[in-house]
Amino acid sequence: MKVHFGDAWDVRSVVQKTMKDDITEVIQAQMASANPGSESYITRYQKACSDLIESFSPEKLAECEAQAEEWNTTGPDRATKAQ
Repeated sequence: MKVHFGDAWDVRSVVQKTMKDDITEVIQAQMASANPGSESYITRYQKACSDLIESFSPEKLAECEAQAEEWNTTGPDRATKAQ
């Protein structure tokens, strides 16, 4: 039985949910003054997420794809949902 918890999960949504610190590092590497929540941070967030995904090895990408598929079937665990 397939269980839906809001929108469908994909690689991008898994990365955004589980790798927030990594996304912040990418943003701050691009612009040191971009603090989480600032306008410059928010403006760069989607691009940083794309840059991070593009840097993944095939194995890491497959891991995120598998996580998305699992979450589309069973939903994320409580700790992940609470983030």
